Amino acid sequence: MKKTIIKGMTALLLMSAVTIPGYAGVSFNDLGSIKEASAIIALSEKNIVKGTGNNRFEPLRAMTYAESVQLLVNTFGLNIDHIRFIKEPKASDYFKFANDDAWYAGALIIAPLNGAELSSDMIPDIKITREAFIDLFVSLLELKEDLPLIKIAAADIADRDLINPEYNGVVDRALYYGIVSLDEKGNFRPTDAITRAEAAEWINNLLAFQEGIQ
Repeated sequence: MKKTIIKGMTALLLMSAVTIPGYAGVSFNDLGSIKEASAIIALSEKNIVKGTGNNRFEPLRAMTYAESVQLLVNTFGLNIDHIRFIKEPKASDYFKFANDDAWYAGALIIAPLNGAELSSDMIPDIKITREAFIDLFVSLLELKEDLPLIKIAAADIADRDLINPEYNGVVDRALYYGIVSLDEKGNFRPTDAITRAEAAEWINNLLAFQEGIQ
């Protein structure tokens, strides 16, 4: 499905800004020896990720679109404090399948008003693929940092034929930036759902790249 840029409401007068609360870093008892453990802990200490209750992180659970958008807001510190509205904004103004009373509603307002490219047909509770996740984050990184869209040689990705052509360029750039890597067989596994652990590792790498260019 061709993604569409969701344009924000006209910023005019009155309404208070919607904000996303921070989360205190905690220790998780279910990380074991997974390779992404250090990234998860680092992001928790920065209040970017949180657990799922009872000191659990559930690192192998698949991410949903709603969780990914909330993570996007947390990662880039997005807000709409500078915007005033004629009427109170609602998540359903931007996404027709959004629940305005759901925990994710605030993030679904904030993200598109800060340039996140998401389809208005996005279903918040379904799993997000690895290719869609990296497109969401790298596209906003490039927008926020005003990065030039450099032309790079296509990476040798064994399962490139599985990548949606719309995402080919952003996957190559994510590899070039050092945000993602291929598995031991040279696969990216673009259509697999991204796990919470994988997402944490990629975001930790993204923040390291961002710090290196500032």
